[in-house]
Amino acid sequence: MQKTQEERWSFSWEREVEFADLDTNAHVNSVILLRWMQEARTSYMRRKLLPELAARGEKLAPTVVAESTVEYLAPIFHSERVVVHLGIAAVGNSYFTLRYEIVKRPPADVAAAGKGEATPCGRGTARLVCIDPQTQKKANLTPALRRLLEAGAEQCAAGSTPPATSASATAAAAAEPATAKPATPSDEFEEWPLCWVHEVEYRDLDVNVHANNCAVYYWMQEARVRWLDEVRSELSKIAPEEEFDAVMAAGTIQYMIPMLMGEEARVYIRLKQLGNSSMSIEHKIVRTAKDGKSAAVCYRGTGTLVSFDHEKQTKALITPALRQAIERVERRTQVFPKRPNAVCKL
Repeated sequence: MQKTQEERWSFSWEREVEFADLDTNAHVNSVILLRWMQEARTSYMRRKLLPELAARGEKLAPTVVAESTVEYLAPIFHSERVVVHLGIAAVGNSYFTLRYEIVKRPPADVAAAGKGEATPCGRGTARLVCIDPQTQKKANLTPALRRLLEAGAEQCAAGSTPPATSASATAAAAAEPATAKPATPSDEFEEWPLCWVHEVEYRDLDVNVHANNCAVYYWMQEARVRWLDEVRSELSKIAPEEEFDAVMAAGTIQYMIPMLMGEEARVYIRLKQLGNSSMSIEHKIVRTAKDGKSAAVCYRGTGTLVSFDHEKQTKALITPALRQAIERVERRTQVFPKRPNAVCKL
């Protein structure tokens, strides 16, 4: 008998889109998809993985996200119901990779009539690494955890499961977690045209008391928005009649060194490749030392932006004027300072 969509996955998490999930384009913001993936993952661990380990007399070792990818397939709007399906994509010595598919259900009246199918809206992966709480170094999976994860991987492999998010995600699943590497001369400040400075806040932290992976993705978005604003500013000088907007098509993050509350994060962004209607950007997030110099690269990321015509609801070509505007932004250096901390006098 053919398996249903839910049966092909290890776990499914459902919710209704709220107003707070939307951005200025009136659809779900890209950061929200990553947050939903995180919520599905923590629910899977709490409701399924932890009880099954407890039945075997084991506890789940602390885990951290080493890498995330997310791909956007279709917009999601207010009040629509979405389901995040989660499955095991790969199991290594000290890590396991989860695979996600985000779908939106058809309207209730359509579903009641037995018509309509769930629409795929996003895909993603997350590579989690087990950590020894004493040494804070990676630790091997326990035999019981490995058996549970391998059984989940077999379940997801059976039948026609969706493909992996990308070639890079597949390669990441086969490799051990990346280790931090020092900044090279090509990474120096002058080769990154824009930098957004942010002090890690309490709301950025998770239960591990360091910056949560969704917070890091949000920082990248803030830098990207400012980079796009600078491009629009230059475009208005070159071709005032032209308008430009872009939507995120995909993004990746590598987590290398944790950041703690009060530390200063410098979020750099630059163009990696420019196509006919899309552009690839890359980020590095640097923890700044007390002397103001770059101390360590803590996170790296990439993003794919697509030039978009909101009136026609289709992608748009990158015009010669827009190319010139992007080149102007890439030739300069600009730092957006962090917001001043509020001070309460008693």
